[in-house]
Amino acid sequence: MIILLNHSTRAQFGLSVKTYPLAHYLVQSEEISYSNVLKNNSKQTICTGISLGAEYFTSGDRVSAKILWGVHRDRMSKLSTFMQIGARGYIYKKKEHSFYIGVGPAIFLRNTWAQIPGYDSAGYYTQQGVWDYKFSVFSAELGYNYEIRKRLDLSVSLFHVEYEALAVSFGLSYWLGKRIRGKSCNCPSMKNNSNRMFR
Repeated sequence: MIILLNHSTRAQFGLSVKTYPLAHYLVQSEEISYSNVLKNNSKQTICTGISLGAEYFTSGDRVSAKILWGVHRDRMSKLSTFMQIGARGYIYKKKEHSFYIGVGPAIFLRNTWAQIPGYDSAGYYTQQGVWDYKFSVFSAELGYNYEIRKRLDLSVSLFHVEYEALAVSFGLSYWLGKRIRGKSCNCPSMKNNSNRMFR
């Protein structure tokens, strides 16, 4: 029990909730009349999505393991969801500001498009019952955090919400085990790490 408590004081765990109102599709078909777009056959979609994220630092404050899940309406107004698991690295951290990059495999699912006139999967998605799915070995995320309180960040990020679509999200990140900036702890479990600060 003591070992677990000591480990939890050194580790840092964060949770995030964000919304992404719009998505940009990188490809589109002229054969399909999309229903949930800003204008006729536009690549911009009104997706009204929400994402939940979690990340965990085992040591240090630069690299973490993370999981990201989101759900939204795609450009045919069908339910779409994704999950990404991977690593996140902080490439810049100064005072209240931090930038990060996340990479990892992801799976994308949506209510099937099989019955849509003119639809051709073109190898992107595979149908399984009422769902279409696509597994990607590489999915990326680029983000920025601004610390507004000791444990609370305003967060903005760009990530894949579908295999062929990107979205900008806005929301909050809440940190557990986060140290106060510029201060160190004199407790025994922290003595060897007094010069290291977690975000």
